[in-house]
Amino acid sequence: MDIFNWQTLKTTDQNYRLVSHCPVPPIIHDICHVDSHQVAAVHSSKYMQKIQILTVGTGKLVKGMDHQLIHSCYGIAHHQCILYITSANALYQYTMTGTMVGKVYENTTNNDSVYQFE
Repeated sequence: MDIFNWQTLKTTDQNYRLVSHCPVPPIIHDICHVDSHQVAAVHSSKYMQKIQILTVGTGKLVKGMDHQLIHSCYGIAHHQCILYITSANALYQYTMTGTMVGKVYENTTNNDSVYQFE
């Protein structure tokens, strides 16, 4: 039995015609551009917290690296091959392979102080 209600991430061309789609778990909190052919998304729910890398190649959207996290994840940004993940009260750095580099910042006094990037 599948505990998730799967959603679909879609890509379009310049004229907004559907080019490709890929099923993804629900609760995509944020997505960011990684390079000309990749995006990274964060999923966080009662059952899972993860980073999902998706690649657009030859007109198809393909799931790439999928890494489980040990903390909630609500925001994601990419800069110089490092992923920055927010978890409501902390900011973490991860490599593109899903390895945690470290915790950059944590606010223990306010739970919603590090939520998403603007």
